[in-house]
Amino acid sequence: MATDGKSHETSPAAVTFLAALYAIRNSAQIGAIAEALEQGDVEGAIRAVGFEPAMFRAMQSAAKETAEAPDRELALEADAELKR
Repeated sequence: MATDGKSHETSPAAVTFLAALYAIRNSAQIGAIAEALEQGDVEGAIRAVGFEPAMFRAMQSAAKETAEAPDRELALEADAELKR
C-alpha cells in the first residue's frame, strides 16, 4: 500500500470502486470476450463481460470521486490488483 510510511484509510468511494472492478474481473468470461472481439462482435464482448448497468453506475460514480481525490495511490493500487 503506502510506500511513504504513512497510514492511509480507504475511503468508501475507493472501496466501492475496487469492489466494482473485482466484480467485473470475476464475472468476465475471458475466452468469450476474446472470441467475440476477434469476430468483431463488440456487443457480444460486452455481454460476455457481464456488465450490468447498476455495476457500471457504481463504478463510474466511485471512479469520479476517486479521480477528484488528492490521493492518487488508489489508482496505482487498483492497477496492481487488476494485473494479478
